[in-house]
Amino acid sequence: MSNITSTDAYLNTWLERLPKQTRTEEFRLLPLHEQFHRQALLTPDAVAVVDDKRSLTYEELNLRVLALGEHLRTRFNVGLDSPVGVYMEPSVNYMISLMAAMSAGGCFVTIESSFPLNKIREVVDDSQVKVILTT
Repeated sequence: MSNITSTDAYLNTWLERLPKQTRTEEFRLLPLHEQFHRQALLTPDAVAVVDDKRSLTYEELNLRVLALGEHLRTRFNVGLDSPVGVYMEPSVNYMISLMAAMSAGGCFVTIESSFPLNKIREVVDDSQVKVILTT
């Protein structure tokens, strides 16, 4: 359950930083990755994500998300509802990975580094991830 809590907290922190003009009901009904891409068009120079090592603007983040999403589609055949494992601590790369998985049409499966090895195997086997992204 801890993986859901940490992922939700990280995404909620990001969503709370969105400018007020994007907090409309219509905007909220869009899938998360669509909200992100629209926000990147609205405020390309605004800071989108920060960790202890670096920060990226929406434009910088969007370019990395689109590039990784395309790589996931073409190299690993990630498509509609394809699970993509994300095995890393919350960071800028973590956010890029989550958004890229969704942008490619897939979904993300957070794999916590604190899990014991047998739990990691179970998550990977049960979810049938196509690829695991890590740092």
